[in-house]
Amino acid sequence: MSSFSVGDAVVDSDGFVGRDRKQEGGAGRIAYMGPICLSKPSITWLGIVWESDMRGKNNGSLTDQNGVHVYFQCKPNCGSFVQPSKVQRCKTISEALQEK
Repeated sequence: MSSFSVGDAVVDSDGFVGRDRKQEGGAGRIAYMGPICLSKPSITWLGIVWESDMRGKNNGSLTDQNGVHVYFQCKPNCGSFVQPSKVQRCKTISEALQEK
């Protein structure tokens, strides 16, 4: 599994289509890493801000019995919380050049 950091560009493992990542709305950036209120504290989730306006399910916040928890901010329906296995980190320009 790739190691992730906040700010990394990622693609949805299910939505990646050839070179055109935007076709399926599967490109985004990590805005949050850590536990969320709707899961066990030991589980790490990635908060993703998707490039597509309708790719996500939230705006970076979740609601439980204790109220609203804001993990990051984005436009409505642009954010998602996903398991790290569901996305792939994009290579940086320097990483791509080092491979040549």
